[in-house]
Amino acid sequence: AVSKAKPPRPLEAKFYRFILKWSLPLIVWVARVKIKLYGMDPDDVPNNQRMLFVCNHQFDLDPVIMLSVFPNHDIGFIGKKDIVKKLPLIAKAMQKLYGLFIDRENDREAAKTIIEAIRTLKDQKASIGLFPEGYTSKTCELLPFRNGAFKIALKTNVPIVVCAINNTRTIPKNICRKKTVVDLNIIDVIYPAQYEGMNTIQLGDMIHEKMENGYNKIK
Repeated sequence: AVSKAKPPRPLEAKFYRFILKWSLPLIVWVARVKIKLYGMDPDDVPNNQRMLFVCNHQFDLDPVIMLSVFPNHDIGFIGKKDIVKKLPLIAKAMQKLYGLFIDRENDREAAKTIIEAIRTLKDQKASIGLFPEGYTSKTCELLPFRNGAFKIALKTNVPIVVCAINNTRTIPKNICRKKTVVDLNIIDVIYPAQYEGMNTIQLGDMIHEKMENGYNKIK
């Protein structure tokens, strides 16, 4: 079962954000990762409102790259439930940052996580980050989306930040040995007026096309 830990208190979450903001650059530096940005400047992505961040998924460190690029956007990521058992300390830190865990093999439990993400956005606690493919892509090609996750946007009417990432799968091979260049394309911000009246499939198709085009430019 997914962890039932109590939600963080606002000051507790703020403290963990502070620690994260100052520790992530060190982690990236020690891992010898250089992040090369394409598309929009991160500073042009508004940080005065809650948003939904979506990106393709190649490796478990993808959230670290995203958080490094968007340190002021208070993103809580939706991760696979296995993290709770396999990486309990990371799971605890995620929960302190309003991260959530999803059971992709259990539709009922997955729906509960989506509802909790909607509540997190509506309550202005954090922005939400998700990887709509559902799994890491072993071939690094963009996989079909699990469009149900886009209910989060449709129920909250928040802007959607579309990104594409490449080359994170090589980090463990190079770590502390040689530099790894990770490409991140900040493709677009989709505002609610642009997806008004769409269903999850239509919105998923729009985002998939944008992400695929953006990914093709950096792979």
